[in-house]
Amino acid sequence: VVVILVSAFQRLLLYENAYGFTRIRIQTLVLMIWLGILLLAALVLELINRPRAFGLAALLVSFGFGLTLNIIDPDAMIVKLNLQSNYTKRELDAQYLVSLSSDAVPNLTKAFLDSNLPGLTHDQLGAVLSCARYNLNQDRQDQAWQSFHFSRHAAEINLQSIDSDLDAYPVLEEEWRYSVKIGSEVIWCQPYFSD
Repeated sequence: VVVILVSAFQRLLLYENAYGFTRIRIQTLVLMIWLGILLLAALVLELINRPRAFGLAALLVSFGFGLTLNIIDPDAMIVKLNLQSNYTKRELDAQYLVSLSSDAVPNLTKAFLDSNLPGLTHDQLGAVLSCARYNLNQDRQDQAWQSFHFSRHAAEINLQSIDSDLDAYPVLEEEWRYSVKIGSEVIWCQPYFSD
């Protein structure tokens, strides 16, 4: 089982290097690490003849998995890792970036302000951030104060800091669809959920 887990982990890393990171890929990586820890715990429990403690070990591993995902912040991590390699390796999947939560906006803003960013990637990030600004403004109209959270607040602050830059990427409304056009490319502001 350990050999299969290590092999799957390596294949997933190769896949991510070729095609980039997504939520499901990051969650799977973290799960594989915690499954490895659980397998190690099962081995230790067998060696010390305490197999009844496996349930507690499984519960702790489940808690660790959930805690790890909260600590690493997958959406922010996706932006950071994908943009590291996208500068030189491959085309940016701007449409996928639209589907990320407000946790991704600070890293998107930081990348947008990077002077070393290629022109097309800069425009794609501008379109993604313009969509994020539009979506946050739409969400704000329907929310009471009880729905406040720090991630959305940080995103709003970051978007306000580049508000005038984002005016170059207007959101076009066509009936029920919203998009930003960059030359011949259309980036839809409604996220899709695909990996």
